[in-house]
Amino acid sequence: MTSENSMAGVVAGSWKWILSFGIVLILVGIVAIANPFATVIATSLLFAIGLLVAGSFSLAAGITAKGASGRLAEIFFGILALVSSYLVFVSPVEGALSLVWALGALYTISGVLELVSAVLRRSAHRWGVILLGIADILIGLWVLFLLPGTALIALAFVVGISFIIRGAFLSAIGLRLKALAAS
Repeated sequence: MTSENSMAGVVAGSWKWILSFGIVLILVGIVAIANPFATVIATSLLFAIGLLVAGSFSLAAGITAKGASGRLAEIFFGILALVSSYLVFVSPVEGALSLVWALGALYTISGVLELVSAVLRRSAHRWGVILLGIADILIGLWVLFLLPGTALIALAFVVGISFIIRGAFLSAIGLRLKALAAS
């Protein structure tokens, strides 16, 4: 059996799984948009789990580090992440709202930095960077000044759209692999 034949066998067997996974992601995205409260809670809890893992590893790294360089910072970050994780677990809606506001601040700061970069560097893509900076600032300010309930719905919408886009991409790959396997 040549490597070409074995590759065709792999493609023929895998396209169904990839297409199925894409369809599942699309359905999850639709459910996420249709049920924003559940999406917000799930997103918060996943965020809390991420903080718990990051905080645990950071604390362990700080405690077990041989040198003094960065040790206190690791311990401090670890404790901060663990406390934040606990707070999000206790109150997931407020945790999600904090996440939304952090994203709004990130977009706003990123947009300002893009504008400053475009002004200081006179590159060929200067106007594109300026437009991107303005868009990021507007998105960031929009998120920062939304009413809390609206911000949480926006988070659910973004999560849902993200799943739908990824699902569509994987579905397209699955269908392309199906066509390749058939030929």
